Amino acid sequence: MPKDMKKKYIIFPSQIGEIRVEGLPDLVTRLRLPGEMASDFEDLEILGANEAYPALEEAAEWLNKYFAGEAVTWEIHAKPSFNGFTAKIYESLLKVPFGVTVSYGELAEMAGNRNAARAVGRAMATNPLAILIPCHRVLGSDGSLHGYGGGLPMKKALLEHEGVAFR
Repeated sequence: MPKDMKKKYIIFPSQIGEIRVEGLPDLVTRLRLPGEMASDFEDLEILGANEAYPALEEAAEWLNKYFAGEAVTWEIHAKPSFNGFTAKIYESLLKVPFGVTVSYGELAEMAGNRNAARAVGRAMATNPLAILIPCHRVLGSDGSLHGYGGGLPMKKALLEHEGVAFR
């Protein structure tokens, strides 16, 4: 990365509140959900009107489609690289379509280790690209809501937006 290339962010207004999309011109590095404390943010600058950060612009376009109700799958070229089993979990989760849910165990099996539901839980808890990598679509084995970085009310709102029935 050239010395003058800095991580920047854009603010995306949505039905669930303002979402902060962070990254480099060719890489989305983090999506911050509404309610995250400003003190938790890195010291980044907002993207200027005359600056081109295609990855952030593509993410905003995807979010526009998602919140308009389109059944989109995030296929943006600018995904950060994840390692090991976490990468397999996220790749598997990207295959879960809009309006469909899986359990932690089912996602573990999709990723290649049916006994790794706890690893799936850790990956969901540390997902830096929530909504883009749709961890809100992962439910308990009984179909109930479990933890979500943005809080259970936000997880519920996202699932309702997708027309999902849950316990």
